[in-house]
Amino acid sequence: MKIGVDAGTLRHTLTGIGWYLWQVLQELAKTADKDSIYLYAPRSLTICPHGKNIHLRTGRSYLPGSFWLQIQGRAVVRQDSLDCFWGPAHILPLDLPSSVRTVITVHDLVWLLYPETMARYNVFVHKFFFERSVCRANAIIADSEQTKRDLVTKLGVQESRVTVIHGGVEDMFRPIPSELVHSRLQGIGITGDYILSVGTLEPRKNYPLLFRAFAQLRKGLTLVVVGQKGWKYRNILQEIDRLGLQDRLRLLQYVPTEDLVTLYNGARFLVMPSIYEGFGLPILQAMACGTPVLASNCSSLPEVGGNTVVYFNPMSVESLTVKMSNLLTNESLRAEMRKKGLLRARQFTWQRTAKKTLTLLRDRPCPQGSPI
Repeated sequence: MKIGVDAGTLRHTLTGIGWYLWQVLQELAKTADKDSIYLYAPRSLTICPHGKNIHLRTGRSYLPGSFWLQIQGRAVVRQDSLDCFWGPAHILPLDLPSSVRTVITVHDLVWLLYPETMARYNVFVHKFFFERSVCRANAIIADSEQTKRDLVTKLGVQESRVTVIHGGVEDMFRPIPSELVHSRLQGIGITGDYILSVGTLEPRKNYPLLFRAFAQLRKGLTLVVVGQKGWKYRNILQEIDRLGLQDRLRLLQYVPTEDLVTLYNGARFLVMPSIYEGFGLPILQAMACGTPVLASNCSSLPEVGGNTVVYFNPMSVESLTVKMSNLLTNESLRAEMRKKGLLRARQFTWQRTAKKTLTLLRDRPCPQGSPI
């Protein structure tokens, strides 16, 4: 079977959707040996999986990825006589032959539910292409039951058209010996007790609330934030200055995966204060490292964390402050959360994600033009 994939998110440093695609493709390169997988992107990729079944189709265009796929990429796609095309980033080429099965992955509906937290260009692209792509798709993958519910209730998508396939966590995210953690942290420049948060600096990650709650905790504690600068990041940095947290907060824009594993292992706990997430990979990564997690009690986060995570109201500074203070002083609770988290994380693997995705890609086509 010849499967085409929109690989545009592999052109940048991997975050979110790019990380998801990279993990699934690595598994498909190993297991989908009877299929040919064609990766399409407007320019060269930062990272590319290797395998006899992987074929790269990149252009030399400076068009944004979504428009390249519709304007120039579609001609390249047609030349390969595909059996199926997978859009892992919400968008499909809209004029593929009717014989080509199409599958789209929907990670979240941020553009619809919280448009004020996205760059205007991204909102525009989603308004223009998203619903058309969902209508065209023979099958839809949702990262979580929450995203599936959003598709059904907010856009009227037929429930039977959506399959939930959770993301996974890599084997490298695991507990490591404390002496090795200490040594590696010194290399990163992190000393003493710290709380960790992982995610792009953008409005829906809700960092200002975390900063305000952290400002009320005892001195001698550091907040380490790992995340690249996203849309409206300056407003987030201004909150650090306003609260006078410059000496108590470390911003690490990008760290190698090995260092990220170390940071999870060394943290007292992870805090994920987002107001909306389609899945929430940092929760899984932290649990797999044996790190306790505090997370917002909204969107998909309780679905991922289950009963292993302590939840708080993402609109209440007091709620987060109280939960952080309690977790800092309650060693027995942290120990219990470590054990439960390790067990919980084992339920989510990229092998399972890739296997279920490939099954859906290979499935028999269903009628096109289904009601959205």
